[in-house]
Amino acid sequence: MSWQARVRFVGAIGLTGVLLWLGSRDGVLDVLFVTLRTATAEVTTHLLRSVGMDAMRQATAVFHPTGFGIEITRGCTGFVGAALLASAVAAYPAERAMRLTGLVLCPLAFVSINFARLAHLYYLGVHEQPLFHAAHTVFWQLGMLVAGVSGWLLWKWWVDKKTGDR
Repeated sequence: MSWQARVRFVGAIGLTGVLLWLGSRDGVLDVLFVTLRTATAEVTTHLLRSVGMDAMRQATAVFHPTGFGIEITRGCTGFVGAALLASAVAAYPAERAMRLTGLVLCPLAFVSINFARLAHLYYLGVHEQPLFHAAHTVFWQLGMLVAGVSGWLLWKWWVDKKTGDR
């Protein structure tokens, strides 16, 4: 990769980071994030019910009849990780069709893993509450970081293999 492509790549990631940081400030994109948080809670509730767990949603929270609940915050939506992954794909020098494939599949895979994360945390909260905090703050934080980096590296490997740029 040329130095210009590297600068473009770092610039795209940096710009995305700044835009995401601005978007995370209170009042800037609140309506968008409330809608995204509500949709994430709704999908999570449906996912939990589809695997036989009791779950009900109220606004951006998912509750179990025993009283345990999870509040879907901005960080719980997977939006930031998916956006960073998409910006890495967009910034990488690849053919348009390969980039479009990555822009669809990489964030979709990341958000899917995020829903698995939410379902697992909910399960732990209901059935193994002593494990919930460690799983939430350590295991899944690291897991989502690994998922994002791995997703981009797998996509990059596929692009490089298709174009012969190993």
